[in-house]
Amino acid sequence: MAPDEEHERDGKLLQTWRMNADAPKYAYKFDCLFSGTERFLRIEAPAVKRCTATLSQADRLFIFSCR
Repeated sequence: MAPDEEHERDGKLLQTWRMNADAPKYAYKFDCLFSGTERFLRIEAPAVKRCTATLSQADRLFIFSCR
């Protein structure tokens, strides 16, 4: 799904998703695809309220976290 918020700061792209805000009965799951393969890991996230992704092209760093 598209992020609820997105902006750049200090050369980094920050994206934020509010989870369970409009549909608290949804069962959210994350599919993490392993680069260069067809393998993935599915993670259930029932108590997650907010997820954030940070992408820094200069450092080639991607961070994804949920709380």
